Amino acid sequence: MALAEIGVNRALVRDRHKKITKESGPHSANHVMRARRLTCNLAQKAAALVDKVQTLENQIRRDVHVFHLLAGMCRRAATGA
Repeated sequence: MALAEIGVNRALVRDRHKKITKESGPHSANHVMRARRLTCNLAQKAAALVDKVQTLENQIRRDVHVFHLLAGMCRRAATGA
């Protein structure tokens, strides 16, 4: 299921929750939906950061920042500081 579909079509999310509830119980369904919401929110924030980084003039700096974002690295971890 694409991120765009999840945000627009709440019926899909409700149906998925009902299916998981039926198969694994309500607690599992709630945890799955929380994790999905967290993942979607983080993906949206990461996409916004990548868009912002793309405006940097220095190509090397821009590529390094995109790599760090996609790899989940913070600056300190990347530089060993």
